[in-house]
Amino acid sequence: MKQFSLCLTINPNGRLISELVEMFEKYNSNIFIKKHTLERQVNGKSLIGFLSITPCLDDVLDIIIFGESEDNDALDIQNKLKRMLSSDCIKG
Repeated sequence: MKQFSLCLTINPNGRLISELVEMFEKYNSNIFIKKHTLERQVNGKSLIGFLSITPCLDDVLDIIIFGESEDNDALDIQNKLKRMLSSDCIKG
């Protein structure tokens, strides 16, 4: 299992969340999202699931990745998120 944190430095509107879900869907690994203020985690490949945790500006999300190719997928996802969002918003 690989895990890192993502601080939302921009307001995550529906379009951004949709783009993240679309990106996550391309990976064979299982990807889950956990908001720091909630106990539950949701499937990162599900738009409804992602929206159900109501991510907001300045929220910290844990991105949890596991599967056969988790090492490569985690690195690739971190790099893509750094290009999509601020490079200082990824921790871990």
